[in-house]
Amino acid sequence: MQTTLHMKWLKRILFFLLITVVAAFVLLFIFISPISKWIIEKYSVEYTGRQVKIDKLWVNLFTGSVSAKGFKIYEAKSDKIFFQTDELYAHIILHKIPAGEYELTDIKFTQPQVTFIQKGTRFNFSDLVDRFATPDVGTVPPNNKPFKWKVDNFDIDSAVIIYTNTSPYNTIKIQNCSLTIPDMAWDNPAYSINTDFDLASGGHFKARSSFNKSTLIYTLQLNIHQFNINPWYVYLKDYLKVNSLDGLVSTDLNITGNMHYSSAIAASGNMQVEKFAIIDNVNDKLTSINKVDIQIDSVNTEKNIYHFATITVDQPYLKLEMYKEGYNFNRLVTSPAASTDTSSFTYSNIFQLMADYIQEITNDYVASNYNADKFIVQGGQFVFYDYTLHEKFRYSMDSLNLLSDRISNNSAKIYVDASAVLNRSGIMTAKMDINPKDVKDFDIDCSMKDINVADFNPYTKYYVATPFLSGIGDYANKTTVVKRQLTSENVLVINKIIAGKKDKTFKPVYNMPVRLAVSILRDVHGDIKLDIPVAGSLDDPKFKWGKVVWKVLGNMMVKAATAPFRLLAGAFGGKEDDYKEVDFDYLQTTVTAVQQKQLDQLASMVKNKPEIKLELIQVVNQEDEMENLAICYAKSQYLGLGDSLTDAEQHDISSVATDDSDFIQYVDSMLKTPSPYLSTQEKCVLLIGKEKLQQSVDSIMKERNEAVEHYLLQQKVPQGALFIHNTDKPNDPNLGNFPKLIINVASDEDEKKE
Repeated sequence: MQTTLHMKWLKRILFFLLITVVAAFVLLFIFISPISKWIIEKYSVEYTGRQVKIDKLWVNLFTGSVSAKGFKIYEAKSDKIFFQTDELYAHIILHKIPAGEYELTDIKFTQPQVTFIQKGTRFNFSDLVDRFATPDVGTVPPNNKPFKWKVDNFDIDSAVIIYTNTSPYNTIKIQNCSLTIPDMAWDNPAYSINTDFDLASGGHFKARSSFNKSTLIYTLQLNIHQFNINPWYVYLKDYLKVNSLDGLVSTDLNITGNMHYSSAIAASGNMQVEKFAIIDNVNDKLTSINKVDIQIDSVNTEKNIYHFATITVDQPYLKLEMYKEGYNFNRLVTSPAASTDTSSFTYSNIFQLMADYIQEITNDYVASNYNADKFIVQGGQFVFYDYTLHEKFRYSMDSLNLLSDRISNNSAKIYVDASAVLNRSGIMTAKMDINPKDVKDFDIDCSMKDINVADFNPYTKYYVATPFLSGIGDYANKTTVVKRQLTSENVLVINKIIAGKKDKTFKPVYNMPVRLAVSILRDVHGDIKLDIPVAGSLDDPKFKWGKVVWKVLGNMMVKAATAPFRLLAGAFGGKEDDYKEVDFDYLQTTVTAVQQKQLDQLASMVKNKPEIKLELIQVVNQEDEMENLAICYAKSQYLGLGDSLTDAEQHDISSVATDDSDFIQYVDSMLKTPSPYLSTQEKCVLLIGKEKLQQSVDSIMKERNEAVEHYLLQQKVPQGALFIHNTDKPNDPNLGNFPKLIINVASDEDEKKE
């Protein structure tokens, strides 16, 4: 009986204990999540220095999973959020923990967002690094047993990363970022990392990489689609005074390397740069490239292999301006601003980091084993301006094409073919071969045809005070340089040449009887042919290649010819050129006696041949006319004159040379920020204002047309037979150094055929 009673009490106690344990587990299961949330939010500042807040936290002790929604970490001592994620999920296999193994099947962040702020060498998370990276002095000696851990899958989905640099100030935003790292473990040294993301400023990045933490060997498959480099130009400002840097970069590269030797890399694939342009600090486009395409067969810096399949440069553009003080590129040069924290400059400027890395590679390896199957330049343009003369000189090289089928250090010669259009009228073809072991040894065979000699009048006026009215030249050059010894053969042929009258308003560099020389050199057909051999040592300080070039160009400019309008000239009198164009001076709005004589001949032609229609097309370089007008206005201000000028006042203005030092000093004093790399013409335009000048130029062009029309109508030219208008072609091939009315004639029959 007593035994039975004891058994009943024992069962009751065990049942009570069971109920208590179950209740405890139930309570723990129910309250572990809010308790954990409270503890984390309560003590986060004490242990991390940051406030942590969680909207919802769920801890499942039975399955080993943790899920946090609305997880936020704030900046130190601030209510601004440093890191947040919509959901953080982790799952650990509980039954392996007693054996000392910590295996997580999943760690996943959903739509996280983190903000990094850099100021010098410090970041907004540096306090966390300082807190947790510094070991405690009194720590227990480490256990020799390895810490066994494993993460089957680490996943970040739709992340946003915002990086702000305070010096120079710039913000970069990464969005739609995904990152996956499978199979990470304490005993597995190999990692596979996959990521995709977009830049808010433009560009999609996709990378597939592997990394071995034991050997530090890595591989990377990098795909970039139209990465916009414009937001990065602020870093270039440390080196160049630019207003913008534009371009889209795309790559499809396979890269391998070893982090023990950061300068030893191997790569293959392709790279592209599209719509590249540099705009300088006065909003002038200096250089641009429509597209660069580099097909990389194999590059291995350690093995000294640089093999490119094809390198294509499409529509490159370069503008070079020469001033007495230097070139337009000189005004770009700057130096990084001084800073008390010199280390932060290199650390924060991406261009400096790239330059240092390239320097490291070039220091360790010399590119002596290189080749490219094909190098192509197509549709290039080079524009040259010279402001060192009395008048602006402008020359362009368009449709520049260059081809080399093989570039290799093992080749005896590298052969290059080139062609271009010269100043809208001439044609250049050239062949060049270079010794790859000594690029100072080369041969050039160059031909230039249909060169307009009058294009070089700013030089002929400066050196010999004589312009050339017209003329077409052909130039052939064969040059060889071996061991710095130059031998050059130059043949210049100029058809139908006539020199203009000498300009006596200034003293030329060389006092030469140019018109007499042209008359003596010209053959019975009105042509000139010159053979100009040149030889010398490039190391001889007395041998100046520039003087050789001037000798060739100078002779070219000394040859000009009349245009063939002999039928009209023979029928109605005058010269052939009288029926080609009516020339005007800049700012001229009335018809001179010489022009009246020429217009009389045109009027006689129309009146005697009623079937002929006369068209006069005004062609003006408005930029040049605007500059001349700006100089006139500026000189008027300099002399204290008004806008309406008498003949005497006009003469006073003409007597002031554009390169007069007192006048230039006056213009500089009127400008707030004068620059030595701007011409006097450009300064005057800035002083007067482009809007006012454009209105005045439009008015001058209109008055010029009306004056010619009025005179021809007075000579009884029928209204219906006369058409006077401005050219509608942006780059009219008749555009020259002065305003002109191009003469076109057509019959009624020609119009009906059209």
